[in-house]
Amino acid sequence: MASEEGPERSMIGVERLRGFADAVIAIAITLLALTIEVEPHLSEAELTARLRETAGDVAAYALSFAVIGLFWLGHHGLFSLVARVDGLMVGLELALLAVLALMPFPTRLISEYGDLPIAVAVYAGTIALAGALMTAMAVRLRRPGGLRAPDAPQRRVRQEIVENAALTMVFAATIPIAFVSTTAATALWLLLFLPGVVRGLRPLLGRRGGERF
Repeated sequence: MASEEGPERSMIGVERLRGFADAVIAIAITLLALTIEVEPHLSEAELTARLRETAGDVAAYALSFAVIGLFWLGHHGLFSLVARVDGLMVGLELALLAVLALMPFPTRLISEYGDLPIAVAVYAGTIALAGALMTAMAVRLRRPGGLRAPDAPQRRVRQEIVENAALTMVFAATIPIAFVSTTAATALWLLLFLPGVVRGLRPLLGRRGGERF
């Protein structure tokens, strides 16, 4: 009986936690736009030159928007398997949100210093950490009952673990690669987004036969 009551002692429901996550992620995405700045009172020639200079800022914004967006989709997919949360799950969730809320900082780094290995490594490390937290949350759902929803199939849990662990390992692997070639590291990131986009949009496209987002 104690094991059944344990997850509920956090007094935080799944929907409340998911709603909080949505709010934090929305704020993080909004703050990304603040990394793009244009000084006031510029002449037309200066404005034209400045707009060219902001190309890197816009690219960094688009990259981080995609990253946070995919984590948001993945987060909803993961929490569709969750029936209850306990203190550890809440702690992992808060840590994940803290990392995602920090994304404007590494985004600023790669927009300003994208050619420096340390900036690329910090960006990759931030995403790898977020992926590791998502993996840990998915691992907690391996056992039937407890936190896991009764109708959540084991294959879905395995898929969440494998996909998040793969993302974590690849982004972690690009950290040392960045010190050899920042171009190669960022190219590997872009290759990751193709399967990530497909995975994130699957529920929206109804490919899982009635499974809802």
